[in-house]
Amino acid sequence: MPVICSSPHSPSSRRLRRIMTSPHSAPATTQRFQFASVLPAKHHLLHYPTIAAPPSHIRRLPTELLSEIFRFATRSKQSSIEEHDSPSGRTSPPQQPSHTEFNKQAVSLAQDSGELAFTLAAVCRRWRKLALGTPSLWTMLCVTVQDVLCHEDDLPDADASLQAAQVRLVNTILRSKDHAVDVFIDARDMDWNYYELGVSSAMDNTLAPYTHPFTADYMVSFLTIFLAVLPRWKTLTILTDTWAPMHAALLTLNKRLPSHSLNHRPTRLESIKLMRCNDLTSYCPLFYPESLAYPLPLNFGLEEEQEDATVLPSLKHITLHGVHVDWHSLPRILPPSSIASDSTVGLQTLDLSSHSLSVRPSAADLHNLLSRCSTSLCTLAITSSGISPPYDGADSELENPLVPVVLHELRELSMAFNQCPTEMEEVLRLFEAPGLERLSLADSTHPGELDSENDCGALLRGLALHPTACQVQQSPSSAKFPGIRLIRLDSVGADKASFWEFFRGQEELRRVEIKAGLNCVGHIVSSQDESTRRYSDQESTAAFLALLLSVSGQGDDTGLVCPRLKSLVLRGIDMRRSLATSRGVLRTMVEAWNASMRGVTWAEVEEVVVDLLVVGGLEVGSSESDVLFESDAVELEEVDVDSGPLRFVVRVAAMAPGSDSVGTDATK
Repeated sequence: MPVICSSPHSPSSRRLRRIMTSPHSAPATTQRFQFASVLPAKHHLLHYPTIAAPPSHIRRLPTELLSEIFRFATRSKQSSIEEHDSPSGRTSPPQQPSHTEFNKQAVSLAQDSGELAFTLAAVCRRWRKLALGTPSLWTMLCVTVQDVLCHEDDLPDADASLQAAQVRLVNTILRSKDHAVDVFIDARDMDWNYYELGVSSAMDNTLAPYTHPFTADYMVSFLTIFLAVLPRWKTLTILTDTWAPMHAALLTLNKRLPSHSLNHRPTRLESIKLMRCNDLTSYCPLFYPESLAYPLPLNFGLEEEQEDATVLPSLKHITLHGVHVDWHSLPRILPPSSIASDSTVGLQTLDLSSHSLSVRPSAADLHNLLSRCSTSLCTLAITSSGISPPYDGADSELENPLVPVVLHELRELSMAFNQCPTEMEEVLRLFEAPGLERLSLADSTHPGELDSENDCGALLRGLALHPTACQVQQSPSSAKFPGIRLIRLDSVGADKASFWEFFRGQEELRRVEIKAGLNCVGHIVSSQDESTRRYSDQESTAAFLALLLSVSGQGDDTGLVCPRLKSLVLRGIDMRRSLATSRGVLRTMVEAWNASMRGVTWAEVEEVVVDLLVVGGLEVGSSESDVLFESDAVELEEVDVDSGPLRFVVRVAAMAPGSDSVGTDATK
């Protein structure tokens, strides 16, 4: 706004006075009269100091400080993506469509990070100049299914939408200059109904045909743009619903471009996440679509004669979720053992999950992969995957057993099996982990086949280094992983002797978490002559609690089951089948607890948490140690929650008989 000088004799004041008093300034008398009525205000304006909007405080920020704020916002988004974009903890069977829940928050953060730079550059001229001159703002190369959809309001067709997305990505790459970039491709469609050409018909699914908007051609188009800056890749994440786009991505990544050479390798790449987010396909023994089942290498276009050179010297994390590759050549892209002698260099996280039996690695291939990262691997997750079964005429590995690999730095192990616990037994024979601290075991059997009995007794005895149940009474405990501090069990069932021996060897155990009960094989409470009886989830859980809260599961006083246990958590225990059974289970827990308190068996226990889903109304009593039902109340008055540091908590979700809605209440 122009500044009006306060002096009445200034040129601007004289010019304004002439305009206002000129007879030609207003064509009509009425207009002159209206204009003359503002003369008093005119004199006030002429003598008013400088007229200007007060400056904003953010405009006073130095350029360097504002630039640092921009960079901090970008780094916060990218660090949040790394925290949430990890599938290692996903070991339970899918209860909801995985493509809508899996890494949903990470995708949102990636989109926000990619759009942040454009938002900052559109605020004002100063911010745009500063944003364009800050390359670290333009390091997220994000593509989603929205980039290929037809938006009627903005763009006339899908081709125009694709072209606009390509222009945006090219501008982002140019503005990032020589900074490392994060490649994030989310090819998942929220409206997808799980139909896939060549898969649904083979699996006898009666799904309506659905044309997925993100085709293989789109995947090739975007990856071709990104490959121009392959040496600057820091992370690579590709999420798909169907296999065709992922197969096209693997072909494109392995295609040798004219610019490929030893100097055009992804030497900065630290993380690879390739995910086909359809866990249902992993339950089929054969891979579908069969026409695309052949494995592809992951060598980023490196020729055979150049494979001695390390393709990915900075790689630290690999996740292959529903994606199989040439397992034999996979170890070649990792840093060799000589370089990985330092634990800070080399592969640190390996996640193999949701693989059909026909495309899993062989025992020798998995052994070679673990050997390549033996001195650096910290986290290993094998979920609904493992080793391919031996075929006819391929028994050479059985004649020459593989020597177990010692994983010195392994601290966390997550394992889940489909129907057959023997899969995990074969994997456990391939390695040793003397420093393991966290162990997760889960039965990820398909929800439609939960009635099948998956006895994990042999698996638990193998972890305790006792191959048969008869040896439980003959030799002292010598666990395979003696330093475990945290154990998570999800729907894992076995006989009482196997559980007893497994936990007896965990002398360093601090916390036990049991999810979804122990309902696979319900004979944890059975004696050997009753091993064929199936027990309910309620009975199994109550007996398991009584087992851990007793001096010894065998009726003697030889020692504590877990002498250093501090926390026991039971979650997702469904007791809605019978109100009488729910009352009986609570009473059994109280009796077991009181017996353990009288025997002073767990001197170091600080917390016991039990989450129950019961039938009937719930009324919380006046005492914090009471859980009351409206009918035939079960009282927990004998539980002394105030004695010492111990905290005994029973959290109950009450559900009316015949109702599907759950209301949550909690008592202590």
